[in-house]
Amino acid sequence: MAARKPAEAPMTEQEQCARRTGELLSKEPRVRIQLPAAGEEGSAVPVGINGYFYRIRRGVTVEVPQSVADLLTNAGYL
Repeated sequence: MAARKPAEAPMTEQEQCARRTGELLSKEPRVRIQLPAAGEEGSAVPVGINGYFYRIRRGVTVEVPQSVADLLTNAGYL
């Protein structure tokens, strides 16, 4: 007899929105950025768009969707 998998709880509206946002962000052009190191090298800056979050390490070159780079530019991080 096979073991039963526990039923997954249905996603909340917030989780559905975050998932849709992640899907849209994955289709955007990617941009290489590097946040200036401030204080502790490797510390991370959290960036969220509609419940979908990135943690971007300072002092490390990373590729992010254009919307994330725009958000960081508007916030004064870049």
